[in-house]
Amino acid sequence: MAESLFSILSSKDFDEPVEITAVKSYIARHFNTEVPVGLKQKNILISVPSAAMAGAVRAHVYRMIEECSLPGKVIIRISR
Repeated sequence: MAESLFSILSSKDFDEPVEITAVKSYIARHFNTEVPVGLKQKNILISVPSAAMAGAVRAHVYRMIEECSLPGKVIIRISR
């Protein structure tokens, strides 16, 4: 029997992963800005608006990995 799209999607958990929430909170706390953060396999993708911010975030990567207990690499991307 085929299930309806509603019944399939209603049983899914669409909460944000803990790692993403921790990274967003860390960046908001230290840089006073909100940035998009994604998770691809075990890598954390952080999109920042400028090269200056990318450099500043890069200086915090090791502390961020330790404080947020991140499992993989942190990739910083400059978005337009």
